Amino acid sequence: MRLQLSIAATIALLVVATLHAHEKYRIVGVVQDRQVDQMRVKTKDGHRFTIYLDDKTVYQREKKKVPKSDLKNGQTVVVDALGDGEDDLGAVTVNIVPAISSPPSGKPPSANGRGKGRAELRE
Repeated sequence: MRLQLSIAATIALLVVATLHAHEKYRIVGVVQDRQVDQMRVKTKDGHRFTIYLDDKTVYQREKKKVPKSDLKNGQTVVVDALGDGEDDLGAVTVNIVPAISSPPSGKPPSANGRGKGRAELRE
């Protein structure tokens, strides 16, 4: 009995450690290529990300769940993802949003220095 409890506790600790190993990212861009298990998203400055999709990925539009089939090439998305780096991203939530227009000339696209095409590391 003690051995079984010890094994169960070890497995639980490994699962918790694995969950904390990933960083949170937010990607804003346009879907360039959607496959069954991944999509490529291009940001405004041209940086491309491959983001993996699975059965746990939630798809939304206007804060309401939508089927995965609603996600199409050419749509603007805001993706919350987890990964060990920008080349290892798994989508948690894919928000389909209206196309983002360019700001009027002379105004910076971001007042806080973020969102310049790289994945934004979330705290």
